[in-house]
Amino acid sequence: MTTAADELSAYGMPALTWQNMKPGGNVLIDTITKSIDRSTTVIAEVSTMNRNVLFEAGYALAKNKRLLFAMDESLESARRLWEGVQLFSTIGRLDYHGNGNYLAQLIRDTVASSADEDTLLIGILAEAKPQQMNAVFAPTVPVRFQAADMLDKELGNRGNIRVLASGDDLGLAPLSYYAGEISRSAAAIFHLMNADRTRGTEHNARSSFLAGFAYGWDLPVLMVAESEYISPLDYRDLLFNYSTAAQMVRHVDEWLSTLPLKPGSSRRLGRLTMDLDLPVSSFGQYVAENEDSRLDDYFIQTSEFTSLVDGTATVFVGRKGTGKTATMLQAAADLEKDRRNLVVKVKPTSYELAGLVDLVGRFELHAGSEYLLNNLWNFLLSTEVACRVIGSAETHAAGIGGSAELIALDHRLDRMGVDKTSDLASRLEDTVSHILEESATVHDDRELKKIVGAALSVHSFKDLHREIRDAASNNYERIAVLVDNLDKAWERGANFEATSRFLLALLSAAGQFRKALLRGSEDIALTLGVFIRSDIYEVMTEYAREPDKIGPLTVHWNDPYLLARVLEERYSTNRRRRKSASDDMWSSIFPEEVNGLPEIISCGGFCHDRATSYILATRH
Repeated sequence: MTTAADELSAYGMPALTWQNMKPGGNVLIDTITKSIDRSTTVIAEVSTMNRNVLFEAGYALAKNKRLLFAMDESLESARRLWEGVQLFSTIGRLDYHGNGNYLAQLIRDTVASSADEDTLLIGILAEAKPQQMNAVFAPTVPVRFQAADMLDKELGNRGNIRVLASGDDLGLAPLSYYAGEISRSAAAIFHLMNADRTRGTEHNARSSFLAGFAYGWDLPVLMVAESEYISPLDYRDLLFNYSTAAQMVRHVDEWLSTLPLKPGSSRRLGRLTMDLDLPVSSFGQYVAENEDSRLDDYFIQTSEFTSLVDGTATVFVGRKGTGKTATMLQAAADLEKDRRNLVVKVKPTSYELAGLVDLVGRFELHAGSEYLLNNLWNFLLSTEVACRVIGSAETHAAGIGGSAELIALDHRLDRMGVDKTSDLASRLEDTVSHILEESATVHDDRELKKIVGAALSVHSFKDLHREIRDAASNNYERIAVLVDNLDKAWERGANFEATSRFLLALLSAAGQFRKALLRGSEDIALTLGVFIRSDIYEVMTEYAREPDKIGPLTVHWNDPYLLARVLEERYSTNRRRRKSASDDMWSSIFPEEVNGLPEIISCGGFCHDRATSYILATRH
């Protein structure tokens, strides 16, 4: 980079490197950011994904500078890092083969050819929403260690803030989505990981860049990291290294209490004014969780949705992006409109199966592991419903004190050692850890079964189901349990057999749970819905004894005109101006034909019959 900077300066394009900015021998972030403020173009060398460089690059982007990445693509490690981070596909990259002179030439040519083009910032924020003064951008991490769970729960339990990107580990969406979410936030919190953790390097690279963007956008920024994390100099003052999860949560609480949030204010802190002459500024988000509050405005009811609401089907299979989560969320919303329904959404944000895989391997016979998995799911589903019944009652003035049945159920959970404030993922990991600890020196299947039975309180299941039935039937006529997000443990390198058996056990345990809960009662009905990605389901069936008896419904969009209705409904909802009689989405925004095909057919084919791809394509 020094060679390139010297050559550019000699050519008449003054260029500075960080080595030129050492007041008193120390690099100061204020000195670097002031230099970026005075510049028109910033070149970031990202061959090693240096976190200082990425923070400065994010800052430069937020300051509306022309940003280019330089990479020595002859390094295999550099290519692997670039592909792993995945966030920067919209940023220009200069491959310079490790040759500084060649890099200088590339920079000159690129700057000259793009002088009249809009900066990247204008493009990625074209659909940005107004700032919300109580919104905090706080993405999660790809590995659910205890501190990460505690931070997510702490933020989720605060009623005075809205958490943006709470279920996102920065590994899926494009840069435009994250930049838009940051621009509408009032503050940002980033959780950095020990680099030795799975995907730690990639996550920290993404977080450093986006933290720099938030800092450049003049937002209050807090970065928290495990004690093993070595802080780069640039954002050392923004970072809090914690040694315990409780210490981290206390620090976050104290930091949030200092933020000047102004509920009800719509004043933007940004510097750009975007005025696009389009009838809509956005078709909405393509991730269903991010549109939960608006889904009812434009959800298209399908046969799968009807089957779920009617309770005539249990297993729903579909490719990623076909709308499984949207179907689940909308069904839950519809069912919740009737106060006689208790809706239990089971959506583990993430969960670790490493301990479970180890535990399954300790059983010598398949019957032993089947006993473990079936009873584990029965425990998880039963306690989740029981906790929801108790939690729902506690929102009323009388609480649980006015019902002997609720008190009995509450005492049952206490005797079973169930933490009523924890989520399903936490109970799963805590239970597996407890069984592993108790069975450390045991290898006989009979002894293992005893330990499993005691840890899960299997002997209490019959009484637990009866007490759930008695407590729920006083207030509800129907319980709906909807399970989604099961693909979180399905990643490259996972033990697919163990994971498949774990998910198959859910289907078996769900049927057993239904029979047990409804036994001898006509006062309450039970609806179960389990959503599984189709590629996961295909692998699962290889380990199923009778896969033909599962009988799933497939979530798909074979009709391009029905798929197009998704856009049309979103267009109608997101319009900026009142609809005129002659207004039509296709004529207002899209060309009549693409490659000789009507646009409605062309776009549907390009998006491979997936609602998510359809929305994402039109957003760009």
